[in-house]
Amino acid sequence: MRIIFTGGGTAGHILPNIALLSEIRSCKSCDFAYIGGRSGPERALVRQYDVPFYGITTGKLRRYFSWENFLMPLRVCLGFSQSFFLLKKLK
Repeated sequence: MRIIFTGGGTAGHILPNIALLSEIRSCKSCDFAYIGGRSGPERALVRQYDVPFYGITTGKLRRYFSWENFLMPLRVCLGFSQSFFLLKKLK
């Protein structure tokens, strides 16, 4: 059985996953993986638990004017397609 955790951006999204991972780590027939943002703090936090990490492109909606908001829909679409094919690959 493969269990895939996901989340990122802030430690508030990552720490509950790490708590779950710590509790169910004793499952010998389970294979774990983590999907998160390429540039978020989740990579470093998950690495401590020897779980394979897969980074995808993510978007962030800024609530103030920023030119990056114009690229955000493209990043979200790219991240969605990356996650779709990654989940298909990991089954």
